[in-house]
Amino acid sequence: MRARPWPLVLSLALLAAPSPAAAERSCKEEIDAVCPDTAPGSSERVECVRASAEKLPERCRARMHRARNRLTAGMEALRASCRDEIDRHCDDVQRGGGRLQRCLRKLDDDQLGERCRDYLDLLDAHRERRKPQPSTEPGGTAGQDG
Repeated sequence: MRARPWPLVLSLALLAAPSPAAAERSCKEEIDAVCPDTAPGSSERVECVRASAEKLPERCRARMHRARNRLTAGMEALRASCRDEIDRHCDDVQRGGGRLQRCLRKLDDDQLGERCRDYLDLLDAHRERRKPQPSTEPGGTAGQDG
């Protein structure tokens, strides 16, 4: 069995942490109360939450902190796995908002090294697992309570 590059191992651990979007959804009411004039996911909302974090309940601050750590670690793993590809093909891409990942996904397979391709495949597999599954019950929707 071949050894896995450390970014892939790190990534598997990170997949269990809440995503920034999930962290925001779990505290939506609290964030709406603190930042009422901002749209979910917008840069204005992110800045408002940062500036007003002390007004949020501890559980929300903790979830946002874990999500921020996950995002940072995920970006570090992406850069470590795809360093050469980023330097050669995506160096001029502005960081943030998934732009770097979109740049890498536009590359042909022969432009991606094995580590980078493995990392992008891992992200795809994780995204697939997180998609809501159709319900097996008549008239039901997967992931729906009640």
